[in-house]
Parts: sequence; structure tokens; C-alpha cells
Amino acid sequence: MTKFTREQLIAHANESVKSMEFAARQTVFKTSRVAIEMDLALARIALASLEAMPVAWSCAHNMVLFNAESVAAYAKHSAIAPKPLYAAQPASLSHEEELTMLVKQLVSQLKKAKPDCKLPDMAMGYLERNGLISAEDVLR
Repeated sequence: MTKFTREQLIAHANESVKSMEFAARQTVFKTSRVAIEMDLALARIALASLEAMPVAWSCAHNMVLFNAESVAAYAKHSAIAPKPLYAAQPASLSHEEELTMLVKQLVSQLKKAKPDCKLPDMAMGYLERNGLISAEDVLR
């Protein structure tokens, strides 16, 4: 199997992202748009992981180093090589259903805590006006 350098993979991922962004905008590919957008999301994730830099390095004896100079100095005098630690991507809150459910739970708790508060009704009104819940949900 052929081995690729990190730089080659980054360049290829960048080209793939550009190609898929272009393809997603074309009307010819309308029937495969979902698959193209999924492939595009995967390519972006791959690119982000390839370009990620360590935020710290784990060493022996529960020791963590936070800069590259310390890592280089430690590596010269230790039999154990420091292991890079990467930051995790923040979880996305793009799912409207999850956010709507959280708002509904907050409304419920607010009504219990302060029955005379108008904020719960305002929040439910907002969700209904924006089509995030039905009238039945408001009445519950």
C-alpha cells in the first residue's frame, strides 16, 4: 500500500472539499446532493483532524507539558516519549429538536418555580411562531 505524507493528505483533502462544495451547488447533481453534502462533511472532518495541533503532551508520572520546547527537552532526557493530546471539537447544537426540547423543559421548570412569570409563555409563543412546536405542544 502506498504511504502518503501528512502534507499530501492535507492538499488532497483541500481539493476534495473544493470539488464537493462546487458539486453541491450544481443543479445537475440535485438527486445526489445529500450524499455529496455528507461526503463534504466527512472531508471537512478529516481536514480538521489532519490540521489539528496538540494542545499539550502527556508524559510519565501524570506529568503534562504545555509547550513544544518543554517536550523537546523532556524527550532528550527520558526513555518515555511524550504523547500529544488534542482538543476535542465542541459538540454542535444544530439539531432544532434537541434545542426545542431543552426550551420546553426550561419552560416547564420555570412554570413550577414561578407560576406568575410571563417568560414561559413568551418562550412557548416564540417556538410556536417559528414553527418549532405545534399548538398542541403549547397547550400541554
